[in-house]
Amino acid sequence: MRAMAIGLLFSNRYDVLIPIAIESGRITHNQVNGFMGALVSALFTAFAFNDIPIYQWPSLLFSKQIWEDGVVQYLKSRTEIGNKSK
Repeated sequence: MRAMAIGLLFSNRYDVLIPIAIESGRITHNQVNGFMGALVSALFTAFAFNDIPIYQWPSLLFSKQIWEDGVVQYLKSRTEIGNKSK
């Protein structure tokens, strides 16, 4: 439920929404499908709040700006492997 509030609060700031949504999901879900569910809920709430048509949501989720530059980079920075490579 907190993921939807995050989506509303940061509906125009995906660079802030992504890490906060992931970390809020990690509080109670230590598996990827749990905390990524929080991210998707927050993002889809932001998309709805911004009046983005629902048929565009999947392609936006996996767009370079959100997926590669946001989610993947954040998760790499939070993992042991990502920290060792720096």
